[in-house]
Amino acid sequence: MTRETSQQSSVPEQRGGSRAGERSASAGEETERLRLEISRLRTELGDTIEALAAKADLKTRTQQEARRAMDKARSVPGAATRGQRFAAAALLGAVLAGAVGVVVLRRRWSRTHLPAD
Repeated sequence: MTRETSQQSSVPEQRGGSRAGERSASAGEETERLRLEISRLRTELGDTIEALAAKADLKTRTQQEARRAMDKARSVPGAATRGQRFAAAALLGAVLAGAVGVVVLRRRWSRTHLPAD
């Protein structure tokens, strides 16, 4: 009986010993898997924070929208020509108004300051 008892007691030790080795290998793999998951989540969280910060930065967003609008306006054919025409018309109108003003003032001055014939 002693011999059987010692054999039986050695069998569970061998099984337990091999299971402990499997557990440590399994635990190492699990630890590595968790580290990779944590790293992935940190990266994802960082990206999310950057996106939220970009949305909260109103000055930069406004500048970007203004640039987009300017680029869009420049890409429309004839847009610059219409603007140049408007500026030219406004300048011509101002020159004509100035010329009319000078003529009117000269006539009034000449009527009041020059002797009559």
